[in-house]
Amino acid sequence: MHEFVAALGEITMAAMEGLAGANPQAKTVEVKDTKKLNLFGLTRMLETVIANAFRVCFLWDYVSSHIEALANSRVVPYRTLAMDAATCIIINIFDSRKTVLFAASIPLWEGDGWQAAILKPMMDAVLSGNVECVRAVLANLRSIIENCGPYMAKEGWEIVLGIVEKLVAGAQKSGGEATERVERAFKCVELIIHNSLHRVHIENLPALSAVIHYFATLRQNLNVSLQAVAFLQNVADYVCQQKLGAEAEEQLNGIWINLLNRLKEIGTDERSELRNAAYRTLEQIMTGHAEVIPIKIWTYMLVDICSQLLQTSKICYLACATGGNYGAGLASSVATPKFTFDPQQEPARKSRARKGKRGLNWWTRRGRCCWKPGPTLPSMGPTRYSAPF
Repeated sequence: MHEFVAALGEITMAAMEGLAGANPQAKTVEVKDTKKLNLFGLTRMLETVIANAFRVCFLWDYVSSHIEALANSRVVPYRTLAMDAATCIIINIFDSRKTVLFAASIPLWEGDGWQAAILKPMMDAVLSGNVECVRAVLANLRSIIENCGPYMAKEGWEIVLGIVEKLVAGAQKSGGEATERVERAFKCVELIIHNSLHRVHIENLPALSAVIHYFATLRQNLNVSLQAVAFLQNVADYVCQQKLGAEAEEQLNGIWINLLNRLKEIGTDERSELRNAAYRTLEQIMTGHAEVIPIKIWTYMLVDICSQLLQTSKICYLACATGGNYGAGLASSVATPKFTFDPQQEPARKSRARKGKRGLNWWTRRGRCCWKPGPTLPSMGPTRYSAPF
């Protein structure tokens, strides 16, 4: 079987080298007519791997090497075909997961390690930086999550979340391609939250929170950022459903602290819509899970998180009332203005203070209304606090 798969790989490599040899100086070779591509070796290898999914661990070294060679090929169409073939293999192996578990006698394939092994070519393709590979991974990752998410373990989610993070790592620059990459990658996260969150291992939650936080702080699409903040509440709901023993208390507290720190960072964003979303999410977590949240987390939430958010809200409120710049105020921590003593202004200051104590009506009744109140801050409402931003 090994020799047969290796021979199929050599057929594909020979066809690929034949197309690349026609343009030895070119870094990439475009093929307009894909019918000229020799796909016999790749097709037969794909059929062989699918038919022998229960013992793919013994063939995987040859298969992964073949996929890696195609993904790094100078012939552009082979790069996309490599990711399509890898996706097909991954989905079929997950369908045969019960037999794969019994056939796993290789150390890297023990337990659920086979999931990381078969997903690694997708990660390597993203790390390679080839545009065609990145586009192909984006197009296929949603299908992998949809078909394999319900059966994915900790090792698999670690690779998937790492792929999503790497896909959007270079999306800070503006542009149509970066925006499209963000939207496609965000659909993958949305699929995880809505369909497969119950399958995400608790040790993967910090990585999931980090990916969500990354989307929340991006500036390409405000709607994506607002939805990402709402996803943090889904993660908090899932954490509250976990029933772990006393030995896992520290681990659970660490997950809570990580989640709350993400909300705190979002709550200091310059965009008012995003800050309000973070405040509402924190409020819903506190009111909806008050009985489940540990005492230590309550202390951390009130002392560290809420105090910081209140300080940020104060800065925003004063900046809005006085027409200042919130971003500059936040960067410089907005120091409180200090009173400077001026002997020439002291009598006038005492007079204003006396008038302020007696009240405006007292001075108007005596016909001495020489004092006018200055601009007042906007009203914050008669009942609960609502920031004007």
